[in-house]
Amino acid sequence: MSKIQQNENLAQLSICHYVETRWLSLGLSLNRLIQIWPSLKLYMEKTNPPKIKKKDREFLVDNLTDQVFQLKILFLSLILKKTNAINVIFQTQALEVHKLRNLTYSCLKEIAELFLNEMAN
Repeated sequence: MSKIQQNENLAQLSICHYVETRWLSLGLSLNRLIQIWPSLKLYMEKTNPPKIKKKDREFLVDNLTDQVFQLKILFLSLILKKTNAINVIFQTQALEVHKLRNLTYSCLKEIAELFLNEMAN
């Protein structure tokens, strides 16, 4: 895939793997997937990857070319990014209880704005 990225002048990045015991890694994995989406799409369309079964490759090509699926992944990534950021704040020693209500409100407001902005378009 790096050759395709190089030929197409795309960022040369690899896939980040989700670790089930580190649920925060899901957000990082989705973010990386969005970053490499164009090169991954080209890779699956142009080549026949050796370790991927034909049926799995067809499934991947179908999903990588589906704009609605891409928007769903982007939306999920944005939700997880915000959720993870708040989670990190909740786990710090610096969190003060009187700020909890405002942080929670801010998180919900930003998530609602994602929906409202999309519905307005």
